[in-house]
Amino acid sequence: MHYHIQFFREFFECLGDSQEPGILLLDIELADKTNTLAHLRKIKNLLPDTKILVITGHNHPEYLLLSLQQGADGFFSKGPV
Repeated sequence: MHYHIQFFREFFECLGDSQEPGILLLDIELADKTNTLAHLRKIKNLLPDTKILVITGHNHPEYLLLSLQQGADGFFSKGPV
């Protein structure tokens, strides 16, 4: 089995890649201040076969619900929810 792992400092850098990722791990707020929840549905439309997992240190149940409503396939909290 072959895995190809890439890291991007800004989210939209990965959209220029020719290969659609199998899994995308997104923090709710990225280093470039991109709010992934605001763009999650657009990301899912651009990468329809990619599983999107949201990870966050914001321990609010509403982030879980909003992430799933916007198209995330999973949600991980860095602390208790």
